[in-house]
Order: sequence, then C-alpha cells, then structure tokens
Amino acid sequence: RLALGPPPPRGWQRVPLIADLPRAITAPAIPPYVPPQLTWPPAVLRYRLTPRGRDDGLWLGLRAVADEIDVAMWIGRGRREAHAVLGAAARCLTERCPAGWRVGRVQAAAAADRLWVITRLARRELERVVEALSHATER
Repeated sequence: RLALGPPPPRGWQRVPLIADLPRAITAPAIPPYVPPQLTWPPAVLRYRLTPRGRDDGLWLGLRAVADEIDVAMWIGRGRREAHAVLGAAARCLTERCPAGWRVGRVQAAAAADRLWVITRLARRELERVVEALSHATER
C-alpha cells in the first residue's frame, strides 16, 4: 500500500505498470515524445471500467524529474468523474484550466474518445507532445 500511495478514487482503479492494465482497457497511446524534464514510465496509472466491464477511461500521470510527488502532465481519456483522478486539472476538460495548467487534445483515428494532454509545462512542450501523439495515432 505504501508503494502505490493512497487508495484510488471511487470507481477508478490503480495499477503499477501499463502491462498490468486489464484487457478490457484500450491500450494507451504511448507518446513518441516525452519532454526531458518528465519521467517515463508514468508514475500514476488509473483506469475505470463500466459495470459491464468495458473501458471507461484511462489516465497516465507523468511526474517531473525533480518532483517525486506532483504530476506535471496527464495523458488520457475519460471525462466522467475525471476530477477524482486529476484534481483541479480536470477543470481543463469542462471549463477554464486552473492557473498554470494547459490542455491539448488529439482525435485518434481509431478511437471515439479524444485523447487529452493536460500539463503544467510550457505551451511549446504541450504542442510537441500533442503533435507527436497526433502522428502516432494516425497509424
């Protein structure tokens, strides 16, 4: 329990590795570009299933190399009750982002959901991640 941190928000599950995600969860889009100030693999992985066991969302949280606590970038999908995972940054999905946060989105060709990128990094880094994800999801 100490290694994984506090329990996940209600309805959201936690896994330590991408490989541990259930088969019902659509594989996450792996960003071809991760800003050098962020760590990979993701420090936080949260997913949600519907009562019938279908994919209902997935968020990957990347931390800054210099900060082992706070997430500096979220990449994911699933807006329902996203505030439970993203905290104040979830406002970026429905209204204005909180001060210091930015949001970008990618419409994957094969997915009905948009892929969201929410970050505290500079706008140029957000644009680079979104552009790289856009090209990766076209394939």
